[in-house]
Amino acid sequence: MRTAYIVNGKAYIIGAVALGLALFAPHSALPAFAQSAPAAQSPGASAPKVTQSAVVSVVDLAKSLVTDHAAPGYRSFAAETAKLAAATAELCGAPSPRRLENVRNTFTAALLAWQRIQHVHFGPIMQEDRLYRIEYWPDRHGQGEKQLRKLLASAGLERFDVNKLTEASVAVQGFPALERILYASDADGLGEASSNSAPHCNLALAVSRNLAAMAKATAEAWQRDYVAPSANFTEEQAHAIATDFYKAFVEQLETVRDVKIGTPLGTSPATARPKSAEAWRSHMTERSIETNLRALSELFSGPKDGSQPGLAHMVDPEMRTSSGGPAADMRKTAAEGLTYGAEFIAQHPDLLGEPLSSEAGWKSANFLKLHLGGVRDHAVEILGPALNVSLGFNARDGD
Repeated sequence: MRTAYIVNGKAYIIGAVALGLALFAPHSALPAFAQSAPAAQSPGASAPKVTQSAVVSVVDLAKSLVTDHAAPGYRSFAAETAKLAAATAELCGAPSPRRLENVRNTFTAALLAWQRIQHVHFGPIMQEDRLYRIEYWPDRHGQGEKQLRKLLASAGLERFDVNKLTEASVAVQGFPALERILYASDADGLGEASSNSAPHCNLALAVSRNLAAMAKATAEAWQRDYVAPSANFTEEQAHAIATDFYKAFVEQLETVRDVKIGTPLGTSPATARPKSAEAWRSHMTERSIETNLRALSELFSGPKDGSQPGLAHMVDPEMRTSSGGPAADMRKTAAEGLTYGAEFIAQHPDLLGEPLSSEAGWKSANFLKLHLGGVRDHAVEILGPALNVSLGFNARDGD
């Protein structure tokens, strides 16, 4: 994936490599885009508040996004994958239905931790192809299934370990492969003391340990390479980091709209493909998207308790947009639109499943897709000028 940006008059093409600091409503009853957001949840800590109309410096914003958004997100991902690896080791050591259920629960928790930070796809996560090894999806050519079938048919799987896994295809190193093992039609056999299931469990253990190792290395790199030097960020470094977060925000919103929703949606109920959705085997498709949108909402507006700024706090509310309207209104509209999108899919827990084959179900999903397009456009119209960054093309544009 490559994306072109124009920053302060200079063009940059950003690819799948580590950048770090060096480069420095389907039916009429549904509410329209950007309706009023639901009431905020209870605030947490008594940290200094950042009002919704506040404007922060790019240096303060970059420090906060690094120390309060990205680094904690990757620490949480590391903690949840460590639990997953430990639970899988217990299962393989002494299989039982209860331990299999525990592995599935820790898988769900680790997957959601990943969805909360998935949008921060620059910096350490790009090192050693971790992004693709953690989740090789969308898998348009079915490589995951082919490679996993080949691996499961190979000899010596009972001695397979994480070191051997890192030499295998990236398509079998992360969540999609583990999901196939844990939720296969015969996966309940993993909870039985059977010699037939032992090799499969051993492979699941290798994948879960691989996820934990990659998450731990990524979290440590964020602390070392971003958090530690954040007190001395120059304005140029801070601007580059804020731009990376802006890019991450827009690309994830486009991915949710075009890939996570658009792929299973198709162009009509007849062409809908629910089984092309992300994490459909574990029934985590909609919860994953809801988690993505809540994470993007926090990146845009900051936490609901006002303890930290978000990207929107770079926008001067007094500024006029290119369409002539007040930036404050568009900032509020985009923020409420993100919240509304998350609430909408939370209220439709099977939005991208079988209901897609019906006219009403398909229109509901298409409504959310169109809604997120509106949110994206509103956000770009105010964030781009605030950072003096123009978005160019990306991989989905056909480059």
